[in-house]
Amino acid sequence: MKKDFKATVMKNFTFNSKTLFFIFVVFAMLLSFPSCFDMYSDIKENSNINYKIAILESTPMETRLLIPDSNKIYSKNLSFNPIYSGSSTFQFSLFGKFTKNSYLNIVVLRIIMPGYYYPELWTCDKNFNFIKTDLTYIDSSGLSDAIADDFDNNGMADIAIVTGSGYINRCFLNIASPENFSSITFGTYAPSVCIASADFDNDGYRDIFAGTISSGVDSSALWKNDIHSSGTFQKTYSIYTPNLKDCKAADFDNDGRSDIVLVYNGGPIQVLFNSGNFSFNYNWLSSLSYDATKVAVADLNGDNLLDLYLATGTTTSIIAFNNGDRTFTIKEHLTTAGSLNVALADFDGDGDIDLFLASAVNLSIYKNDSNGNFALSQVVSSISGGPHLNLLAGAY
Repeated sequence: MKKDFKATVMKNFTFNSKTLFFIFVVFAMLLSFPSCFDMYSDIKENSNINYKIAILESTPMETRLLIPDSNKIYSKNLSFNPIYSGSSTFQFSLFGKFTKNSYLNIVVLRIIMPGYYYPELWTCDKNFNFIKTDLTYIDSSGLSDAIADDFDNNGMADIAIVTGSGYINRCFLNIASPENFSSITFGTYAPSVCIASADFDNDGYRDIFAGTISSGVDSSALWKNDIHSSGTFQKTYSIYTPNLKDCKAADFDNDGRSDIVLVYNGGPIQVLFNSGNFSFNYNWLSSLSYDATKVAVADLNGDNLLDLYLATGTTTSIIAFNNGDRTFTIKEHLTTAGSLNVALADFDGDGDIDLFLASAVNLSIYKNDSNGNFALSQVVSSISGGPHLNLLAGAY
């Protein structure tokens, strides 16, 4: 699998290389293809798969796929950008198994002004030909965050988006990829800022947590997946989260139930522990407040407990190490540039989780010493168009 390749950019994108088998990674995996690509955990450390890590990053003007060379240096890149007149006000990209093939699929969601450009699905075949399909059934108006997951259990990734004020959250079910998506709405017209998905009640269906900055009926809420029965999502739990910036779902106490971490602009780190039946009866709050921009989750020190990494927009990021007793120990991580976004993955294949930090000026890659101490390894020039709106890591 470890083969180098070249990219030729024409009407479609072509990678000239031998066939590679792409593996999409969510939470943790061994040898299967996951339906969701939220990428806050990496391949399990005991995996025997020979793999590389690709990075997908987006700003308002550009989406770029970074691929390492044979020396694991991120010197190769491919842009997924249409030729259009006007300005892009928002751009967001997703990995996911959007088709029945097992190769790389990328969706780019855009809001373009003036005019409208459909979101795009870029599919890769076994010969590395990237083909673009306009997703005419997907309306990404008002988009503020998105996630790819298989909500209807048909083996293909769907797309759920949360939106800003004046728009309603939507889930697009992948009926007959690559062009047929059906839409369901959930939530209210309140300004939503983040989204996470997990099977919170362990019934075999992926649920949604939608984070807002509003109160009352518009508060952040957990939406039970009832698509198989009523065809929609049912609200089961809500919490007031003013100044919320980001959220993730993961099992932090290893009890088999997915928990929720919330980070704020000028607020504490908050972890909601799942008590079952869509209730969260215990939560942990950090003693200090932080100006978080994004949060990522992975086992950073190899103790089989999921830790937190907070990007803060400054050169001081925050690591919260999981103590295993529903508490966390805070450690500062000094970086070379203000981190706006973060992704976690084992880029060098040594069995521990490394760090990708996006700033306004570059993408920095930090190597883990296996104990959660990070040292700068590589710096890649930033893509154009402003701050990173999202950053994803995936294995192939």
